Amino acid sequence: MGKIPVKMRAVVYALSPFQQKVMPGLWKDFTGKIHHKVSENWLSATFLLTPLVATYSYVQYYQEQEKLEHRIDAGAWSSASNCNLLTRRTCMEQVQRYRGALVQ
Repeated sequence: MGKIPVKMRAVVYALSPFQQKVMPGLWKDFTGKIHHKVSENWLSATFLLTPLVATYSYVQYYQEQEKLEHRIDAGAWSSASNCNLLTRRTCMEQVQRYRGALVQ
């Protein structure tokens, strides 16, 4: 069998440089689309965001409490520095007594 040349037509798709509207429907009524998505999925968004916000808030609170726990007041520091010959435990007991006196 011989090869017979066949003329083929090719379809070429191109964008005109003067009219490039590739996705005009994407931006049409954008706020309405977002409102529709949120109103349909608010329960799912709540279940997603609530644990994230709660975890973030807890971590911030915990870090703040750690900072406050390790902070030594000026008065407590002076009373602790006066006990340089004593053991560390005794110094810390003095600092705790000083802090307790401040609270009461």
